[in-house]
Amino acid sequence: PHLNYCYTEDACDPYNWVKQFSSCITTESTLQSPIGLKPVGVKNDSISSLELRGFSVPQKSWTVVNVRDTVVVKFQAGMTVKGGSINHDYRIVEMRFHWGSNTTNGSEHKFDNRRFPMEMQIVGLAPGFADVEAASVVQSGLLMMGVFVDITSDENKAFKAISHAVANVPYPGDSMKVTPPALSHLLPDNYTFYQYQGSQTTPPCRQTVTWIVFEKPIFISRQQ
Repeated sequence: PHLNYCYTEDACDPYNWVKQFSSCITTESTLQSPIGLKPVGVKNDSISSLELRGFSVPQKSWTVVNVRDTVVVKFQAGMTVKGGSINHDYRIVEMRFHWGSNTTNGSEHKFDNRRFPMEMQIVGLAPGFADVEAASVVQSGLLMMGVFVDITSDENKAFKAISHAVANVPYPGDSMKVTPPALSHLLPDNYTFYQYQGSQTTPPCRQTVTWIVFEKPIFISRQQ
């Protein structure tokens, strides 16, 4: 269902989300995302490394969809994530993008007080759930993997199919199939990550998300 929220209009911008969606309230006792991550003072738990199954195998196709407030990449079946303090496999179903009007204010999370030009968010569902809506009503039903995206002078060949598709789905509801790279090619080389319990970053802001945010960014060109 379409939810009535926005980012730039006064009546429905993030400051007013709580008027319609009570779970979007931000207090010290809530688990709202996004947050600012700091490398200093973070608890270094002895947790297992990530097990990314199926990420190194290119799928036949992905579907890129304009969903009004962002672009979503729909994956085929076959990818799962386990590790960190996660005790079961999350089924990876889609990837979302968040970018801003300039190259300094696009990512939702901050790292060491810095926002990156863009943030990719890979979405996983806990076992037994068919879609994001069903998983989002259960504690730890959703896994979100945040990947910072920075700008460099060189083109990212693995990102080329996505950037081409985004340019060709300008209107809500537009979609396009692409021949994708292996998803592992859109992740940083270093899998150092931060994990915390948080929420969806858009309404209804349910606090049911296990977040994994990679410390190192990937790079794309300014044109991409």
